[in-house]
Amino acid sequence: MDEADAAATDELVVGRRVRIFPGTSDERRGTIVEDFGSDPAHGVDIGSQHIVDASRRWAIHLDDGDLAFIDSSDLVAE
Repeated sequence: MDEADAAATDELVVGRRVRIFPGTSDERRGTIVEDFGSDPAHGVDIGSQHIVDASRRWAIHLDDGDLAFIDSSDLVAE
């Protein structure tokens, strides 16, 4: 992780207001409700069967009531 990534992640904590997918047509606002940690996540494949994608770091309770699971690169603190 470079210094810019580390600084951005330091701003992201549970309870912090954020924007997801900033600057895109999918941008939405919400509050971080869970940090699942920075351990690398891996998808699961058994043979040719894809079971699940890699997990995301953050759970965001969006202002419209939805819950989103997002990586740090898709968030900015408000």
